[in-house]
Amino acid sequence: MAIRKKIDKRIISEVIEKGGSVSTDKDNKKNERINFCLSMQISFLEEVKEAVKQRMGMSTTAWILEAIQEKLKRIDNV
Repeated sequence: MAIRKKIDKRIISEVIEKGGSVSTDKDNKKNERINFCLSMQISFLEEVKEAVKQRMGMSTTAWILEAIQEKLKRIDNV
């Protein structure tokens, strides 16, 4: 028997409003993914999780990827 979590309707609305894009065949190479292990101090991870709580509906992984993208943009602008 499956257990269903109660989902906040506000979170669902935010996801729907955010939208997305459909990839094309030429973009498939760019959209390939790889998993890797990231090691950090527990105290640092706790700080990250606190920051993630401020972004309702965002996962820790999405937050970290966003932070990496922001850093890459700053490097490009130098």
